[in-house]
Amino acid sequence: MVPLYLNFDGKSLKDGLEIGLEEVYSELKAGKVIKYSTSTIKDFKLVYKDLLDKQGFDIIYSIHLSSLLSAKIIGKLSGSISFYASFENFEYIVRGGRAPFLSRFAGKASLLKPIVAFNKEGKLSLKKFCFNKKSSIDWLYHLSRKDILASLDNRTRIGLC
Repeated sequence: MVPLYLNFDGKSLKDGLEIGLEEVYSELKAGKVIKYSTSTIKDFKLVYKDLLDKQGFDIIYSIHLSSLLSAKIIGKLSGSISFYASFENFEYIVRGGRAPFLSRFAGKASLLKPIVAFNKEGKLSLKKFCFNKKSSIDWLYHLSRKDILASLDNRTRIGLC
């Protein structure tokens, strides 16, 4: 696995190697804005070298997509895959900049549990706010069931978080 970079306070640290999950949450709780960036070619080379030299692999197949190609693939898949997620609250989503449309509700972040989904353009959109965990789970079920029943091509893959 080749880690992503977490960037904050002028530092760029490898996720899971140079900074752990607990430290990330601690930084978020302290009010830091953390952004992600992709791994470098050097990072991939180091992982490949380790696989070949230390772990005994003979060959590595590595498929990489350009942003243009991945955008074309996401566009195709967005109409055939459903993804819904619910969160305990959306404080860290707003701080990380992943869902700017939620920032206007920041004052109620500890009270509301958002349900989000990817829209047909592949962007995150708000589906519903819930007031408790049971309600959010009920809505995830409702949305998934509705999607499955409405599917004309018998799609059965639905991601839930």
